[in-house]
Amino acid sequence: MTVAIDFGKGSVKVLVHKGGTYRAASADLDSALTGEARQAALSEAARTAAAALGLKPGTTVHTAVPRALAIVKSLTLPDVPEPEVEPLLRFQAAKVLPFPLAELSLAWANLGQEPHGSGQRYSLGAVHQDTLGELRALIEGAGFKAGRLEVSSQAAARAIVAESEDLTTGEVLLLDVGHTTTDVMLIEEGKLRFSRSATVGASSEGAQERLGQEVVRSLVAARTEGGASERVGPPDRLLVSGGGSRASALVDSIGALVRTKAEAVGPRDLSDSGGAPLAPASAGPYLVVRGLLGEAGAIPRLDFAGRARAQQVQRGRNRNLAALIGGIALLVLGIGGIQLYLDGLEAEVLALESERALLEPSVKRAKSVRTELRRITDWDARKGRELEALHAVSQALPDQDRAYLTQLRWTDGQAIRIVGRAKDGAAAESFFSDLEADPRVSSARVEQIRAPRGKALGVEFSGSVRLVDPQAPTNEGSVK
Repeated sequence: MTVAIDFGKGSVKVLVHKGGTYRAASADLDSALTGEARQAALSEAARTAAAALGLKPGTTVHTAVPRALAIVKSLTLPDVPEPEVEPLLRFQAAKVLPFPLAELSLAWANLGQEPHGSGQRYSLGAVHQDTLGELRALIEGAGFKAGRLEVSSQAAARAIVAESEDLTTGEVLLLDVGHTTTDVMLIEEGKLRFSRSATVGASSEGAQERLGQEVVRSLVAARTEGGASERVGPPDRLLVSGGGSRASALVDSIGALVRTKAEAVGPRDLSDSGGAPLAPASAGPYLVVRGLLGEAGAIPRLDFAGRARAQQVQRGRNRNLAALIGGIALLVLGIGGIQLYLDGLEAEVLALESERALLEPSVKRAKSVRTELRRITDWDARKGRELEALHAVSQALPDQDRAYLTQLRWTDGQAIRIVGRAKDGAAAESFFSDLEADPRVSSARVEQIRAPRGKALGVEFSGSVRLVDPQAPTNEGSVK
């Protein structure tokens, strides 16, 4: 038997897999509660839902870390041996994460080879250690043991891809609409390419219009990330899960804004605590917990508890190895002392040779570390400017209601190619003007502003941006 639990804003969902069947139960709580009162209410709701499914205290349960409380990044690393992956990931994570690594728990998964053999692609997740501590406290407060602690968007995407082979091709936009937040996920060819959490949910004021705007913004961001997507227009499929999937007016409104029919979805093989099958609309809130219990497949887990256990095992092995080496060293020194006593100068020579043998692994390791640092430095020199370019563009971009990007292409050393939509020509020109004022930008030029095809409002624009060459000489005291 395996069990998963999802702590939501207004309810707690529990799913049990036993004997090839899935049984679900939930318990509501006051979403206005905060602090210790909310923690107590969540634990009590978990106990209530678990009791409806006949769970016993002490059962191990897998739990979702809300996407809103996690940072998920995609990183490319060179092809290196497995022991060198973690140091390289931590080196890159220290640069892209907004918090000190000492405050975070990390989890990562290898997504495979990048095109053209340019390295390995990794998905990196980071969660504050206090957040994981609170989740463990909720589970233990309900009388259970903590199992996997996985990012909710990974679990939801995994569950929906497993529902049908039709979802393993094309571009699928999945929205998990909760009480006050919505996870937006872009799935391409059955793989999760992008995810983010928007601070608007089914109960938010003006939810229909605000959520539609967030979805459009997220779709543009997903396609722009990395500058590699050629797609424009609506996605092939638009799926809505979570509690918001029950609100047909909200689902229809999102579909109208995205210009794709929105489908309310949920796991198809679930039944309630009494064994009655759940319809897809009723099963929508259970998509995350269904993904927690599914096989990893093409969408790997970002499991913080599992990564912590693996690191603890490795540290234990390192301690045992150090103790073994220490014991060998003491034995060698003891033998050396006897030989010194028995054989005089000849024994001293043997002791020195033994010491050299002990030091040789440390010398090799030092050389390996030096080589590793050189590799990291070289890699950073080649790949370090992507964030600088994206940061300059995002800072200059006006408010989403005035302009947004549909394409962004850039290769280091060349101009950034930008295509987008704007409310009017003035908004487009303002964007390029603000870009050119950025000290990281040497020039920003509008190449074309024209009315869009069809009956769409606003204008389409395109242009190019060149970054300042960091190798070029500068004149002290000059002002741009």
